[in-house]
Amino acid sequence: MVFTFPAVSAVTILLVALVVSRSRYFPAPYPDRLAVIDVAEARIDNSFYSDVSWWNESEVIYTLRRMNTVRAPYFHRHLSRGGKVPSNGRYLDVGCGGGLLTEEMASTYGYNITGIDISEASLQQARHHGRHLPNLHYQVGSAYEIPFPDNSFDGVIISEVLDHLMDLRKAMQEIFRVLKPGGVVVFDTISRNFKSYLLVWLVAQEMLQVMYNDTHDWRLFITPEEMERLLGDIGFVVGPPKDEWIGMDYEDIPYRIARYVLGGMKDKHQVFEGNPVELPGDLSMIYGGVARKPETVNS
Repeated sequence: MVFTFPAVSAVTILLVALVVSRSRYFPAPYPDRLAVIDVAEARIDNSFYSDVSWWNESEVIYTLRRMNTVRAPYFHRHLSRGGKVPSNGRYLDVGCGGGLLTEEMASTYGYNITGIDISEASLQQARHHGRHLPNLHYQVGSAYEIPFPDNSFDGVIISEVLDHLMDLRKAMQEIFRVLKPGGVVVFDTISRNFKSYLLVWLVAQEMLQVMYNDTHDWRLFITPEEMERLLGDIGFVVGPPKDEWIGMDYEDIPYRIARYVLGGMKDKHQVFEGNPVELPGDLSMIYGGVARKPETVNS
């Protein structure tokens, strides 16, 4: 399947002249993003998640919660198949961090949901903040070794995680394993292209430094074509991505970056104060997707 992206805006192109000269390097992509990546080669630091205050509104990490206004309804739409959440359903959030999305799914939509993460420090914050919700649970666990039996869950979420993983295939195989036949996985991640290199890695992370150091390694971003191929290889049923997958981003982000670079915006954190929006058909930056485990799985 061929994915088409809208043309990069004139403002984005203008940014190239303003910031490329400040780049340390333009990293060559990995030869195969779906192969196992040596962690020693990756320029990413996943350890800082244990040190942040997830529910402190002044923390950079809290901006992830603002994206819930887009991702949570999209995930709910597909996990519930457009209807009500089954009262006896079980759901899993892989790599839940401090529970910003997990708690949203439990409190707003009523999911009986368990979040797993490798960081006990993050989970302690998640448990404390969501302690009033009886349908919300947390435990330590890795995407590579999900601590549940086969066919345990009606739906699985993996959000803001895939572009931090060194073994995508192993993680998605584990999700396939713990899903019940007919179960649904929903995800979001960032596409790897020049636009995401420029706006996410170079400008937001390296130049404006509105993210923690080494939050992202652009080479670990995943194109929609790669994601679709991986899901199919594992055995998931993938509907037409052009119909079911969507873009997610902050409104007018290239223009906000340009305003800051050109001096029209004093506080760099205002760059991400736009409204998060769905971008149907535009998978060129942050995008969300869905796939289903078949009702009958060949051994």
